[in-house]
Amino acid sequence: NIEQLYAAGECAAAYHGANRLGGNSLLGAIYGGMTAAGSVLAALQEFSEASQQGFRGEDGKTSGKAESGNSDTAKVDGCRVREFRYTTEEEKAAEERMETALREGLGIIRDKETLLKALKELEEIRTEVHSDEMTARHCFAEAMVGSALYREESRGAHTRADFPETKEEFRKTTAAEFRDGVVSIFPVELHAELMI
Repeated sequence: NIEQLYAAGECAAAYHGANRLGGNSLLGAIYGGMTAAGSVLAALQEFSEASQQGFRGEDGKTSGKAESGNSDTAKVDGCRVREFRYTTEEEKAAEERMETALREGLGIIRDKETLLKALKELEEIRTEVHSDEMTARHCFAEAMVGSALYREESRGAHTRADFPETKEEFRKTTAAEFRDGVVSIFPVELHAELMI
């Protein structure tokens, strides 16, 4: 019920209720994603037409076109619209390398060798490209691969070919932290007073 806010896949919980295993979210990701994409495309068309004429704010006055810079932003019907744009071809190439590393490293079946290869590629990309947006994306990608590497077991949709069994010692929450240029993965002890 909020304009320009879309949800698809696990976060929508439309088809499988509270059962949010990654494998079960495929229906939501594929069908829900396709449905949401149609709505997004229609909204983008309206946004594009409005951007050619300027934007009418809540006070009824027409403002200028989207702000220039690394991202296009404008206030439309009380919402901030933001679209990330690559500043350089180097950033675009780095993003494509990152996607390839994640696709190859975090496939349906993972193992230590493929995960380490993906992690090495991500670390190289982060040292080569320096922008806040790209650094944040790469750190998040490294946290995903690092978490899969740390979890030496198979559980739910996380399948390690080299660790096919589920291990009770990994039945815990893990956290990722970026500090001093390094992403660290560690277990978190949930204390009773923090649990809801």
